[in-house]
Amino acid sequence: MWLLLLSVLLLSQYSQCSPIELFVTHQNEEPQQKAPDQLIFVNALWRHGNRAPDRLSNNTLLSYFKYGTGQMTEEGIDNSYKLGQQFARRYKDTGFLNSTWNVKQLKFRSVAVERCLATAVAVGQGMYSDSGRKIPFPIPVFTENFKGDTMLAPNWADCPLNSEAFKKTCPTYTVYPKYIDYLAESFECLGWDKRSKYFKTRASAYSVEGIVNEYLAQVETRPVDVREEARAIYRDIQAYQGGTFPHSDMTKAGLLAGELVYQMMDNFKQHRDCTEANKMLCQLKFYGYSTQDFVIASVLELLGVKERILGIEHPFFSSAVLLELWRNSAGIPYVKFLYRYGPNEPEFVDFTKDMFGCDGNEKCDLDTLTTALSSRIFKSRKEQCQLGTAEKPIIIN
Repeated sequence: MWLLLLSVLLLSQYSQCSPIELFVTHQNEEPQQKAPDQLIFVNALWRHGNRAPDRLSNNTLLSYFKYGTGQMTEEGIDNSYKLGQQFARRYKDTGFLNSTWNVKQLKFRSVAVERCLATAVAVGQGMYSDSGRKIPFPIPVFTENFKGDTMLAPNWADCPLNSEAFKKTCPTYTVYPKYIDYLAESFECLGWDKRSKYFKTRASAYSVEGIVNEYLAQVETRPVDVREEARAIYRDIQAYQGGTFPHSDMTKAGLLAGELVYQMMDNFKQHRDCTEANKMLCQLKFYGYSTQDFVIASVLELLGVKERILGIEHPFFSSAVLLELWRNSAGIPYVKFLYRYGPNEPEFVDFTKDMFGCDGNEKCDLDTLTTALSSRIFKSRKEQCQLGTAEKPIIIN
């Protein structure tokens, strides 16, 4: 104590402060606190809301779906709106996004499928439901021609590499341009025509998707055991086609979602490297993608979390993925991964440490993640597809 006072007295000879002022200042010094981590950018990816089946087993069921087959139901609209409200609580109410829609901060892109486009609008209106407007804010949603959208509407029939991937497990695999025939081909490749109790033929496989979607729309048309076998078959076909667990195949998964994951990682790179030259671009903080279950499932597979999060199941209606870019107090960027299982989920669940390339860390280093994913993702699906041998699809009239 006396040594401290002596030091203060000596220092006071060369300072404008009194010894007491120096002593009090020294005693009251607080250790400097680190700045909190900063959220930089968000990639959000979600599945459309609950919808009507594309095909009905009985035309009398059409009365249950006032917006038509394949379109969102009232429940789907409500659930999409609630998803938007959940985004608002996480990003708008915390001050990350403006309190009113700002086109420089948010961008929504949807695959050119009506239920996905409608979902994007409902999500955006849910995010800004408290704007005080009598008429909901008109949400701008970008899309591309369905046949040319290789990122959100990848086509199995125009990709030679996809055909080669199928032939590794199904030598007789034939390319068909219509999804219903593609489904039936996968049904036979998986041997369900030989082991199913209720679905024995290629023709019977056509009804599987409809039965499942009628069940999901809460319209029961078949006995429970028939419906449950249809669900098992459809679940198996979806995983097989998408290269997801339990049929994990990084070639198939990459051809469905590799370009999308590349785009999301590129969004991160651009915002990590923000400069005066591109500061207009860096005003964008939230990029939302409205898509379908098979794309989301393949994204989860590429990120190494599909089995951990869903097991053999597929993403449910209004499920969502959040990939967030953060910067810590030292200026080092890292990524967080969160998942929403579907409607009525109160919170997003953090699965960052389970993500491929993150080595169990709750803050996944951006450069490490990007390097790990480099062998699974690519800038151009069109170029990637041509790595296979050209094969024309079989046309069925």
